Amino acid sequence: MLNRMGRYGVAVVLMGALCGAALATTLEEVQKKVQGAWEKHKSVAAKMTIEQKMEMGGGSMESKGGGTIETQRKDGKFLARLEMKSTMTQKFGENSSTMEQQMLSISDGEFAWTLSEMMGQKQAFKSKPDGKMYGDPEAMFTELGKEHELRLAADQDVAGRKAYVIEAVPKDKGANPMLGKMELCFDQDWGIMVKMVVYNPDAKPIQTVTYSDVKIDEPIPAERFVWKTPEGVEVMDHTGGPATAPAPAKEPAKDTPKEPAKDQPKDEPKEPGKEPKKDLPKTPGVGDKKP
Repeated sequence: MLNRMGRYGVAVVLMGALCGAALATTLEEVQKKVQGAWEKHKSVAAKMTIEQKMEMGGGSMESKGGGTIETQRKDGKFLARLEMKSTMTQKFGENSSTMEQQMLSISDGEFAWTLSEMMGQKQAFKSKPDGKMYGDPEAMFTELGKEHELRLAADQDVAGRKAYVIEAVPKDKGANPMLGKMELCFDQDWGIMVKMVVYNPDAKPIQTVTYSDVKIDEPIPAERFVWKTPEGVEVMDHTGGPATAPAPAKEPAKDTPKEPAKDQPKDEPKEPGKEPKKDLPKTPGVGDKKP
């Protein structure tokens, strides 16, 4: 009888081990599940809270802020709007300073426009959309994977919901001595990142980002994804596209047909050469001042 129970016991243990192996989830499987769930949503809206605190060189920096993120898939395009406002306080000995910062980023699926305001100064630029900035999990994994080793950690409860946890550990720990691993928590049903924690090398949290009041597939007004350049603000073009390239090439083309150069054969080679040199500095790729 004991031998029989022993055999059954071994069988139960083996079955449990096999089931455990079958249910085990790999990093790649979790990444696919997260991306698949995220891509199903027609729209997502959520509130953000950001807290940061760091000790550095005899001083400290503390920042608190929040905002909203809205995304929508429409007509084959991924639209996004991100708004943030924060207050940062720096302390060094008995001295302290406080600074407020605001940021607005809007993407129409083809281009993104970002407006930042700090210390009364406004800056705006136009660029290619950055998926990781608007919550695209695959874009996050790709970017983090360049300088971090991604690992699957134990699941967590975030605001009462189950979340997958992926850790990003720096490959070169000496690259930034102030930063350690990152912890990214993705809702298991939504595929949305609901929490992110950045640690210092001593495993102490220095930045925490949380998402709340998440709304899935609810209508978002179309005007939320329309960019309007504020009055008096110039938009720098960071798209890197060819739109600004033809302009300088046209300038010498207008001047080269000039006939008077034939009467001065000695000066003829010099004049065409001078014009392009004057125009070259005008082609830094930021020629478009309007979005």
